[in-house]
Amino acid sequence: MTTEAKVGALVLACLAVLTSAIIYLFNASHGKGLQYRTYLRYAGGLDAGSDVLFGGIEAGKITVVRRSCGQRAPRRRFSIP
Repeated sequence: MTTEAKVGALVLACLAVLTSAIIYLFNASHGKGLQYRTYLRYAGGLDAGSDVLFGGIEAGKITVVRRSCGQRAPRRRFSIP
């Protein structure tokens, strides 16, 4: 294999990695994200639209707040983009 072919293969591989990284980052920042459900005994101060913090950094928003049927703990649903 000639030097030019090796350089061409390296450039194509780098472009493929760069394209994959851009697509991944775009989907991670603009995608729907993950949704989690949690059941808490005391959830005072949590309302729909409140921020979800992880390590002091905003990680998502609470989307639904409702009381579970037959359970004392209100159910909270939040999403992390």
